[in-house]
Amino acid sequence: MFRGARKEELTLIADELGEIINPEMKVLDLKNLILISDKYKTDKVFIDDYLDSIIADRKSKEEQERLTEQSKLEFEKIKLEQIKLEIELGKINLERAKVDSQRDSNDLQRINPGTNQTSIENFIQNNSNDEFGKITLSSAFGENVEAKLIKTSITLDNNSF
Repeated sequence: MFRGARKEELTLIADELGEIINPEMKVLDLKNLILISDKYKTDKVFIDDYLDSIIADRKSKEEQERLTEQSKLEFEKIKLEQIKLEIELGKINLERAKVDSQRDSNDLQRINPGTNQTSIENFIQNNSNDEFGKITLSSAFGENVEAKLIKTSITLDNNSF
């Protein structure tokens, strides 16, 4: 009887039994107040069942809140893992672009030894115009390619994600 009951729950029962409650009362005081109540003595089973249902409701709510928080945590872990994978993919793509750039630069040096372009990054910087939102790339063979610029900001830090 009263096992697992909190002060708030015992206060509720004592109040519903019509007992006078002092805010300074301790759990033991509330239990004794309920036990000596005439209404408790006459309908002990009902009051015990009522208290049990109050306790069960509280525990059910606590469990639901715990499960909700656990679900949120799992969702955040999944989002974090996805971000890590996207960063890893970005690193791989960046490395591939560097390798491709170096290969293209080497090919350009072989085809036109007089060129001073050493990487695609330099090539882009030297061949971009000031028109907002566009870039023009000129190949060593005289071909021009115009493309839209997309503003991006990527920060890669090996220590944190």
